[in-house]
Amino acid sequence: MVLSRRRSRCVILKGKGKVERTIGYIWSSFYTGRNFSDLADMNHQGRRWLNEVCNVRIHGTTGERPIDRMELERQHLQPVRKEEYDICELELRKVHKDCYFSYGRNYYSVPQIYADKAVQVKVYADCLKVIDKRQVVAEYRICRQKRQFRR
Repeated sequence: MVLSRRRSRCVILKGKGKVERTIGYIWSSFYTGRNFSDLADMNHQGRRWLNEVCNVRIHGTTGERPIDRMELERQHLQPVRKEEYDICELELRKVHKDCYFSYGRNYYSVPQIYADKAVQVKVYADCLKVIDKRQVVAEYRICRQKRQFRR
């Protein structure tokens, strides 16, 4: 059970147990008592189990077979986006008069027109990108040392 504060009152969020119960069902109904020679064998047995046991049983909550329910829901599914997600942290950084902004105790330069202004910085695992109007105006590998200046 998870508690969440909303509008100055506690709301109990239910559902965590249901999600975790699925793992227990898979362990008790599929994994227990089986042997696998390799990953391909496990995947093959898993697919068979899904088709012959899991998806054709009457589900306790819905009262329907999951395979039948999937056909009803398939009509409402939308295609997955084709473009890649831009997974990064987005930060706003103040550029100093000398055209540098700080990140991770290091300093990175930007073109002079951004001096004394705020810039949007996309932080990835290994690089920074400074963005202005959806255009990359500067890009750097993140420096792991401290007090370094990058131009």
